[in-house]
Amino acid sequence: EREDLVRLAFLLGCDYTEGVKGIGPKHATVLLKSFKSEALRPLTNILAAAETARSGVKEKFTGEEGFLSRVDFPRGFPDENVWVAFMTPLVDPVPLEEFKWGSIDVEKFVNFSKSYFNWKETQAREQITPVLRRQSTPKQTQLVIPRCTPKPPPQEPIKADYKISQLSPG
Repeated sequence: EREDLVRLAFLLGCDYTEGVKGIGPKHATVLLKSFKSEALRPLTNILAAAETARSGVKEKFTGEEGFLSRVDFPRGFPDENVWVAFMTPLVDPVPLEEFKWGSIDVEKFVNFSKSYFNWKETQAREQITPVLRRQSTPKQTQLVIPRCTPKPPPQEPIKADYKISQLSPG
């Protein structure tokens, strides 16, 4: 689920949080399975278990799996602002108009190429010619993509409830 992936990002690190030093994918998965709850609660419970482990109290993750006593949580872990950013991201609205390719303005391309790449006009026109040729070629579209369309369910053979000898004159 999405929330589990976000919690995993908190433990392992991502663009928005540095993660917990000493916890890798294996331990993160074990911890998240052991500390099931809503929202940030599993992460705060893991942090509390680590603090308990450091105090010397023997609990589930302090014996052979005592790695929680040795991990290093970043300051402010888990950051609620990061959780909100993941769970309610700000995204640009999708435009309602349909996207359509326009035609290439060759003169603008030539002028851009001359100023940006320091090309001569002939070189710019040579570079754009194959693109213009492809753009003017009618596109062939495939109406049905066999790999993407579902196969019809196999039909069972029709079973007759009579014998062939009953059909023949005799």
